[in-house]
Amino acid sequence: MNKKRLSEEVAQKANAQKGTVDRVISAFVNVLRNAIIDGEEVQLTGLGTFYTKRCEAREWKNPKTNEPCTVPEHFKPMFRYSKTISDELRHKE
Repeated sequence: MNKKRLSEEVAQKANAQKGTVDRVISAFVNVLRNAIIDGEEVQLTGLGTFYTKRCEAREWKNPKTNEPCTVPEHFKPMFRYSKTISDELRHKE
């Protein structure tokens, strides 16, 4: 599902104008994005938690050249599904 389809479905279910829903979804995405970049956890009950994971610097070898390289410390955006969704996916046929 892309943003356009999400907006259409939310507008239909909420009986709201699509333009208004588009603006709300865009604002939501910006707030979520900024919170994750700032290192905050964002918990959405029934959906899950967005958070960042710190990855230590490490050494590795380039598989093509076998040359050693260093991967610097960095942060990865992560998402952990809620227990409700995890349970529903486990029992999906």
